[in-house]
Amino acid sequence: MGKTIGHNELMSAIPETPPRLMLDRLELDLENRSARGLKAVSAAEPFFAGHFPDAPIMPGVLQIAAMLQASAVLIRADAKTIPETALPRIKKLTRIKFRRPILPGHTMDVDVQLLSFEDGEALVEAKTQVDGQTACSGKLTIEFVDPADNDALQAAAPAAPAIEMDDPEQEMDVEAIMGTIPHRFPFQFIERAKIKEDHIIGYKNVSASEPFVIGNAAGTFPEYLQVEAAAQTGCALVLSRPESAGMLAYFMSIDSAAFYAPVLPGSVITMDMSLSKRGRFGLGSGTLYADGRKVGECALKFALIDRENG
Repeated sequence: MGKTIGHNELMSAIPETPPRLMLDRLELDLENRSARGLKAVSAAEPFFAGHFPDAPIMPGVLQIAAMLQASAVLIRADAKTIPETALPRIKKLTRIKFRRPILPGHTMDVDVQLLSFEDGEALVEAKTQVDGQTACSGKLTIEFVDPADNDALQAAAPAAPAIEMDDPEQEMDVEAIMGTIPHRFPFQFIERAKIKEDHIIGYKNVSASEPFVIGNAAGTFPEYLQVEAAAQTGCALVLSRPESAGMLAYFMSIDSAAFYAPVLPGSVITMDMSLSKRGRFGLGSGTLYADGRKVGECALKFALIDRENG
């Protein structure tokens, strides 16, 4: 028999609070090492104000957040040996595909299946659905980390090379970026950039006062938002080009992503991204740095569509 966890119990079981909490209910099936969560997607969600505000859709990376949260409760219940002080973080994302949008008024189901839990790492297969149709699917590798170990994890991450761009063709401040991409605060995660040909370096300041930092017991900038920041950086590059006038860039997939250390308040994330494009489809790949360390890397796919048809 499954165990149903309501909202109040979820608030205790998941170390994230609104606006980062992406589940309203969760049912565990420990016999089959699976769980199903539910989120009633309200038009009042704060992220809709900043994610395609003229045609709001739920960010794909927040579907990943829901997968992570459902998985974390399942893994802890299955393993029974994870210290209470340890909190979940994404270590890898594999073949995450965004198949259909989730809109205000939709009810999102979140299905997770625990495939393995060895040496402190869990591999989970997950998907979100609306009306029985898959919206997002892929695999997550999750580990549990004590926040007291964050500094040690940072120190152990690979050292960052000097990130420079000689003679950039274009430099963008936050207003120029807002004139290029459709994202707005509190869901805009790039604040300045330098561009040269198919290469962009974007910057994101991480502050303790940000909503998506406040809503987490670990006090970190979450891995799924690091991917969003990288995607927005690539979006700023492709949409800054004259031939992309009147277009929107839509996230299609995260082919792979890996995260090496937590990003803490006071950090500046440097996103070093390169893009290749064929017609209206493209691939972005890049590396993220913070505090002199390599904190992550990712490979993403996107599609360009006409803004009027978006």
